[in-house]
Amino acid sequence: MSLLSAHGAMLPLGGSGGYAAAVLADAPWGYWKLNESPAEGVAAADASGNGRNGTYRGVAVTAYAAASGLFAGSSAAIQFKNAGYIACPTLTLASAQKFTLECMVKASSIVTNENMIGGDDAGSNRRWQFRITSAGKLEFLTITPSTVSVVGAATITDGNAHLVHAVFDPSLSAASGICKIYVDGALDTSSTSSNSITAGTAFPIVGARTGAGSNPFTGILDEVAIYTTALSAAQIAAHWAARNAS
Repeated sequence: MSLLSAHGAMLPLGGSGGYAAAVLADAPWGYWKLNESPAEGVAAADASGNGRNGTYRGVAVTAYAAASGLFAGSSAAIQFKNAGYIACPTLTLASAQKFTLECMVKASSIVTNENMIGGDDAGSNRRWQFRITSAGKLEFLTITPSTVSVVGAATITDGNAHLVHAVFDPSLSAASGICKIYVDGALDTSSTSSNSITAGTAFPIVGARTGAGSNPFTGILDEVAIYTTALSAAQIAAHWAARNAS
């Protein structure tokens, strides 16, 4: 089965239900539904149709476990236990590249700055971090050539499921919010700083900051997607509206 994307291309329907259709309609670069039985070396299937499977990595078999989907539009999820992560294929960022990070998340407590979707190798390819602070707030950092951070107002560590987005759009003015954070389909906060990211390679990681597993996540992640576009407020609201569609 396929659907027509917003860009006119026919895309494979990588999962059943209205939520998957909403994601695929916006042409994600990669889309990991996290429906697997996780273990070291197992592939995290990419449902975007682009063949960008990730790989589960962890220091122990207890690094993660299968979990129920966080909303009715998802059938399964992964519980990360502060040790496991998923290494995704490299992403080449163009000059003035727009992008969006998206996932469903459920967390109760965070030790310190635990990454849901990292893109920071702590070396020469430091791009972004999308994480939860020890205060339970979302934080979106863009790092190279200089670090700019925006911290959300909503408390995420309330034990409830949330749909969260980090949007980067360097075509906007600083006053318009180059970096934005959305929670449950609504704008939570935006930056007022001028910002850019140096063109080059990013190494997306689900459940940690780097491929070495730094700043690992504790909680449940589901329906992770990366877009090489800046999703609009209307697109994000549509994803939220579809969260329980099956």
